[in-house]
Amino acid sequence: MKITIDEFKKEYLEALQNVYHDRIVQNITADRDRTRTLFDNYMDTFLQIIQKFQEYYAMEIGEIQISLLSTSIALGTPQFAFTAYDANGMFGEEILTAKFNAGWYMDGWEEYHQAITEKCRECNALAYIHPEGMEQMMRESISFAVSCLAVVCKYLFAEFEQREGYEQIMWADGFRLTAGSYRDWSKLLYRKTPEADIFWSSRRKDFSFCHFQELVYNKKIFEKIDLSHAHFYGCEFVLCKFEETFLRDAVFDGCRFYHCSMDGVDLAGATIRNSTLKKCKLTHMNWDAEYDNPDKIKEFYKPFEMLENVVEFCTNDGEEWKGV
Repeated sequence: MKITIDEFKKEYLEALQNVYHDRIVQNITADRDRTRTLFDNYMDTFLQIIQKFQEYYAMEIGEIQISLLSTSIALGTPQFAFTAYDANGMFGEEILTAKFNAGWYMDGWEEYHQAITEKCRECNALAYIHPEGMEQMMRESISFAVSCLAVVCKYLFAEFEQREGYEQIMWADGFRLTAGSYRDWSKLLYRKTPEADIFWSSRRKDFSFCHFQELVYNKKIFEKIDLSHAHFYGCEFVLCKFEETFLRDAVFDGCRFYHCSMDGVDLAGATIRNSTLKKCKLTHMNWDAEYDNPDKIKEFYKPFEMLENVVEFCTNDGEEWKGV
């Protein structure tokens, strides 16, 4: 009985994909410290290469893209590419590329190919589904691996400006760090933004990825403002109100909150560390990310974190709150 690729995909491919996708998740989460160390080493090495390059050529870096090379997977030698572009970013000139081993990340790829081949044999489909067709089906899982890469790197490099060597490199205005497919879809991980005044700015409600240092906010109302991925270092908030403000994946480091209120604020993935919160009132908060997109793997998403803080006389929905 003849079976087409579409019929095979409908009947069997999803189950095979799920097994391999679980393998990718295991490769990343089995030893999170190893994953962090490997990517840290890749980035540190690449930044050193950029520094050496700029000693001879004074070219600003407009974007660094971390990508999983699909062609390398097809050739049996999976690689990550760290690519630096000029001031025009991914649509400009490619300046430097360094490639690193991704074999550990794609471990199980050959077994995945064997599983598809064996299932085709069981269904007597080898006469109708040729090797090229099998490769086509397997390529669908590369996009899943790329999505996982983007989410993992999102946390590893969120505070990119804190990395050793960052200050020694010439960055273009609006520098971007992204992760995804080579010269294709990429997730924004970090963006170099100029200093902005939240309450006196033409940007109005969008301050995502902005950085704020040593600022004092007194009796300010943060209403429906997008501060996702924003970083606050050493800032002070006194008698401030946060109302339906988007603080997802934001970082507060060394900050002070006194007599503040938060209502309907999204803090999913955010981090508050080395900070002081006194007499603050929280209501209708959102602490957790939503996972509507099947490509989003829950295991990779960081929860809201409170690290080394002083919390006194604070409440969450009327109950005493010491942090979650």
